[in-house]
Amino acid sequence: MTINPEEEDLFDVPSEALIKELQNRFDEMVFLGAMHRTKSSEDITVAFSGSYHAVIGLIEIGKLASKAGGALSEDEDPAG
Repeated sequence: MTINPEEEDLFDVPSEALIKELQNRFDEMVFLGAMHRTKSSEDITVAFSGSYHAVIGLIEIGKLASKAGGALSEDEDPAG
């Protein structure tokens, strides 16, 4: 597997710095990530920014997108 130069630049950047940069770039955002450290240990990262209602709205959109099998585009109505 070949890593392109842009991906290599991010490889050594700590996750905390990447998340902080995303929070700076977006008005509202939600990040959920899980890393399986061992078979019995898991590290879960939760980060969000924005108003309460914006964060809840993004979580709902993520829930709908995961049920639909992918990301929703801006022109799709999440209510169906």
